[in-house]
Amino acid sequence: MSYHTVWLKHTIGYGLEFMARKTQQDWFDLALKLLMQAGADALTIDNMTTQLNVTKGSFYHHFGSYDGFKQALLSYFEDAGTFTIVQRIETMDTSPAERLKALIAITLEHPSSIEVTIRTWAQRDPDVYAYQMRVDQRRIAFVTNIWLEMIDDPAEARRRAEHLYTILVGGEHIIPPIEGKEKQQLYAIYLRLYGIT
Repeated sequence: MSYHTVWLKHTIGYGLEFMARKTQQDWFDLALKLLMQAGADALTIDNMTTQLNVTKGSFYHHFGSYDGFKQALLSYFEDAGTFTIVQRIETMDTSPAERLKALIAITLEHPSSIEVTIRTWAQRDPDVYAYQMRVDQRRIAFVTNIWLEMIDDPAEARRRAEHLYTILVGGEHIIPPIEGKEKQQLYAIYLRLYGIT
């Protein structure tokens, strides 16, 4: 084999590898798809690299290890499903009651299937359990703080926040899940119960 042939094969191979290169977002998008279709058992390195048509080197380049991937994925979900929403509501220049209604409107738009899948994963993975507990407490604390702008009773504010969050999580886990107009009606009852119109 001539030097020219070796060089050509190397160059073509490099070009193909370059074209197949994936970003972290590509890995996260795939993970979301696999979680929703087949659950956490589908998130193996072999399965993901096959789906993306890349080598394991690409996976380790982005995440270093499977644990690194899992932590990055959970951080991504936490940012998209919690921190981004919290920031969006916090920047609203409206009354606390209007912010609470805006938060409810966002939850009605937010797909619930991925949340259910992650909660199922959390039941058998301590890292995911810790993530889910942190997210739940962060969300409840956020709603509690909104209520504290309306009532001067920290314990009652937290109970009202937990009440709202129970509607969200419970509705997702009932079979079939409570969605759409039915969930909207439950939220409307919640708001009326506490005098928000």
